[in-house]
Amino acid sequence: MTWNTTDLTKVAVVSAAFVGVLRAVFGRPLVRAVINPHRLTWLLVAAAFAAGAAGLLRDATNTGNPLAWLVPLESLVTEERASGHVLVAAFALLNAGVILGVLAFCQLRLPRDPRAFRKRSHLAAAVQYYTALRGGIDFAALIRLGREEGTKPQVLAVGVNRAEIQERLAATSHPEAADDRIRHWLDLAVELHHEFAALNGRLAKGGQGHNRRVLLDVQYGGYLFQYVRPPESGDDVLFLFAATVLQQEVTTRQFEDHFELIVQAVRNVTAASERL
Repeated sequence: MTWNTTDLTKVAVVSAAFVGVLRAVFGRPLVRAVINPHRLTWLLVAAAFAAGAAGLLRDATNTGNPLAWLVPLESLVTEERASGHVLVAAFALLNAGVILGVLAFCQLRLPRDPRAFRKRSHLAAAVQYYTALRGGIDFAALIRLGREEGTKPQVLAVGVNRAEIQERLAATSHPEAADDRIRHWLDLAVELHHEFAALNGRLAKGGQGHNRRVLLDVQYGGYLFQYVRPPESGDDVLFLFAATVLQQEVTTRQFEDHFELIVQAVRNVTAASERL
């Protein structure tokens, strides 16, 4: 058999042009900004491509045998000229394969996009999901607190990376049980909120408003604190607190990267509901 890749090259060039058009239309990185946030949609697109290819190959072979549908594809690499049906089917199959490959990459290597969490019932799952990612955050909590004096804090969601936290605590100069440290972190989160009231008085001199977010880079790891609903915006306060025991997570900024994913997910949920 004499090999001829002319038709196959045509299919590859058209597919590459198709990807280029998508990139130009969306104006954003396709994998991270377009495909990863909408995995189910793109899975359906891949299925549509595959179904279309199957229909074309079935028409070309006049048979319902799936194995026989592959025979016409041989013309893509032989001197025999491929028909229009076969070229379009090959284009559809190639794009279905590429999309499925990208989806597999997203599943294996990329965290879920924060836009995947939309409902109020997703709140706890979002905080736990991004906390449980490898590296980054050891503990995170979403806390609501009334503005009245003496109001008890309400913990709306908690994330704990139990696969890493105990090992990391054991390596510090003050090892303790994970549950004991978590209780201390929850107390610290509320205390930080109260301390910011005094800090905001100092910040007012700069004329740029009050504190919204702070990273505390401490001897063993770090803390992150951010208001989702700041004190002056309503009858209560909503804030996120996160901690890591490993200094490397702060240095590489993975701690901040995972925290930002939680912030975005929580904002998506809170924006979709009138009130938490």
